[in-house]
Amino acid sequence: MKDIAIIGAGPAGIAASIYLKRAGFEPLVFEKGDIGGLLLNANLVENYPGFPEGITGKELVKLFKNQLLRLDIYVENKEVKEVNIDGDGFKLITSNEILNPRALIITSGTIPKDIELKGQSSVLGRKLFYEIKDIPPPKREDTFVVIGAGDAAFDYALNLSKDVSKVDIIFRSGKAKCLTLLEDRARKSKNIYVHPKTAPLHVKEEQGKIKIECISDGKETIFTPKYGLIACGRSPNLNVISKELQKSLRIKKDGTTNIPGLYFAGDVRRGNFRQTGIAVGDGISTAMMAAEFLLGGYEK
Repeated sequence: MKDIAIIGAGPAGIAASIYLKRAGFEPLVFEKGDIGGLLLNANLVENYPGFPEGITGKELVKLFKNQLLRLDIYVENKEVKEVNIDGDGFKLITSNEILNPRALIITSGTIPKDIELKGQSSVLGRKLFYEIKDIPPPKREDTFVVIGAGDAAFDYALNLSKDVSKVDIIFRSGKAKCLTLLEDRARKSKNIYVHPKTAPLHVKEEQGKIKIECISDGKETIFTPKYGLIACGRSPNLNVISKELQKSLRIKKDGTTNIPGLYFAGDVRRGNFRQTGIAVGDGISTAMMAAEFLLGGYEK
């Protein structure tokens, strides 16, 4: 039996697994998607120490993977469908097995917030997306509309602008809510156009593209990109937790919970502070507490 499992292999889960491995444990790590999580989407990471010129999210994830490989930490590319309490430990249900670790660190990240946009169900997953990873490989002639005013929307636009001919960023508010430097870079780009006070109302497919009908300063405005990307905030991904357990679960500020041996780290509990450095620190601190718990130490 594995003593401890980690659900999610983004920066928090990776950091937790590295600490636990070096502490003498054999963590079982699950990731249903790609190792690295949302970090893979980052156009340029400039606030993570050790990289004076910045580093792309993909390059940083590659370094993380190399470290996992060197330490012989294997990540199971498998979805954990449900987590529940089982005696003094936990029950993890996957598609083909049931596991019972004594301790569990959940680093499942976030999921996109839905927006009200009429017609989206008819094009969702084909022409309109909530996750940049789901978009087909872009071509130079492609055009995009990104819906959102925050860091993610502008970072996605900067990322896409390297490979496509045009990116329009639209949002309802009068000004962007992202870092000033991201907005400055977007506005200086030759193929990114920023449209504040532009509210999307309806979307439909038309001649191989999508038609997005908007109201901009009281006037109707229409965009006809090949693809659309919605980036209007994210929520903690607690879907893996059974409904029964969610009713009694209380997550504390330090990542511990009201359930001994259960911890949360990274964006799943710090959704407003989505930073790689914070996630890494979170992963390490919860791993330290989990190790102490498994060794019979004191837990708050």
